[in-house]
Amino acid sequence: MCGESESTVNEDTFQTNKKTLLDSLASNVVDHHGFYQTIVGKKSNKVYGTILCRGDISANNCSVCALNSTRVASNDCPKSRDVTIWFRWCFVRYSNSSFSGYSEGTVFRNYTSDIEDPSLVSKVIPFMSGVAAAASVNSFMFHTEVLNINRSEKRYGMAQCTRDISSMDCKNCLDTQLVDFGTLIGNTRRWETHGTYCFMWYNDYQFYFNNGSTLLLSGKKSNRVYGSILCRGDISANNCSLCALNSKGVASTGCPKSRDVTNWFRWCFLRYSNDSFFGEMQGSAVASTNDTDIDDSSLVSQGIPFMSGVAAAASVNSFMFHTEVLNINQSEKRYGMAQCTRDINRKDCRRCLDGQLDTFRAVIGNKRRWEIYGSNCFMWYNDYQFYANVSPLLSAASRPSSCRSLVSGMTFAVSVALLIVFHF
Repeated sequence: MCGESESTVNEDTFQTNKKTLLDSLASNVVDHHGFYQTIVGKKSNKVYGTILCRGDISANNCSVCALNSTRVASNDCPKSRDVTIWFRWCFVRYSNSSFSGYSEGTVFRNYTSDIEDPSLVSKVIPFMSGVAAAASVNSFMFHTEVLNINRSEKRYGMAQCTRDISSMDCKNCLDTQLVDFGTLIGNTRRWETHGTYCFMWYNDYQFYFNNGSTLLLSGKKSNRVYGSILCRGDISANNCSLCALNSKGVASTGCPKSRDVTNWFRWCFLRYSNDSFFGEMQGSAVASTNDTDIDDSSLVSQGIPFMSGVAAAASVNSFMFHTEVLNINQSEKRYGMAQCTRDINRKDCRRCLDGQLDTFRAVIGNKRRWEIYGSNCFMWYNDYQFYANVSPLLSAASRPSSCRSLVSGMTFAVSVALLIVFHF
């Protein structure tokens, strides 16, 4: 959105200051966690600028969007003194008048003609009001949330504010958008509102990334390495230690130049990255089955519900781990096991496990042996008892089976080695 074009006796000075400002916004936004403001010039020649990247995108995507948005702002509005531009991943504004601090301004809305399910209409605005409330008290003024309608249907919400306004003003800004556009968006299943201080998104699919902290925890500490390791809850402390040492060696030698590595082993799971993933739900998962291991047709309908129960029990266990037996008759049984990494909460653990069952239902539903490995949760199902009956590892307080750490160091491979060895 370009303001009215103006030409003054100070045009050359304004253009020089504007270019300096836009260059500064683009080059500094990532180092300031996706939000940056600056002023260039003196007295009447001052130019004020702000840039904000969506909190869910990567530092690289933020940088790319910042470069594109500042270029478009300069080229499309060459004579304007007040410019506001919304892009998919970022927002940029500059003006020859100060605009720091909240005031009700222009709001751009975008919504589709896809009418929401009538049974959900009454839930949309309250759900997004909750998303707004959570964003306003977050240190980065950003929040994503899922509305679980049933096992197969969900709605996704996201809200964000510029960080030059107070928590109260952030909440007021978002609430005002909901009130002003409630009649237009309340019965729509996909919509967005873009203001100059706050922004909201609502959709029937997960439109946002799960790696928000990539940008929000970025900045000048680019030598950080984040790591997590988890041992299967049924193995011994000695087997956990052996698997940890082996996985460390494989990760270091097998992926020497990689910055994001995930390794699944029989008894343990290891991941490290130069982007933080603690507490973040990651969507990727791998299912392992044998197409010839078809289960008894009379049992096919029992497998998924049984494993759903195992998932529920694991999510409320203090170690987020559970094994269970499905007794079919005196001679035949099925065995299930589920586990989550303990950096996610119980709700996300259950959501992760249920999501795996939903995603791979068609692949595993009629199999008698299968495994699923994700980045936050894991499931096993078999026709023999593949797990140990005792859990010496989980009762050994001196040897935790799940740990996570962050190290800073200039040598990446050495940092990872120290990270793993230090914790075992």
